[in-house]
Amino acid sequence: EEDPIAAFRLERQQLRARQEAQLEDIIHAVDGDAGNIARAKAQLMDMMAFAERELTLEGILQSRGYEDALVTVSASSANVMLRRKALTQRETAVILDLVLRETGLTAGNVKIIPVK
Repeated sequence: EEDPIAAFRLERQQLRARQEAQLEDIIHAVDGDAGNIARAKAQLMDMMAFAERELTLEGILQSRGYEDALVTVSASSANVMLRRKALTQRETAVILDLVLRETGLTAGNVKIIPVK
């Protein structure tokens, strides 16, 4: 049986690598349009910022005992997957507060998902 967290992590890594390569191609194209190059640079910087937030949140969650935490962050939402059958209200509140402080998102845009 495939581990959903490991599968998602691998898929995220592969997708990001493809996206980064495509953006790098646009940025370094000899005959590239200045507007497209600027947009590609901005998108690459956004990807890097999201990845940094994800890594920070995953590290903090793991240091608090949530083994194998996986976080995705975008401009409008965040998802937190934790290897748990369930979470208490207190655990959910602590995790939500952490994500809100790190991302600046509102609570309605954050999902916390326990995964067996």
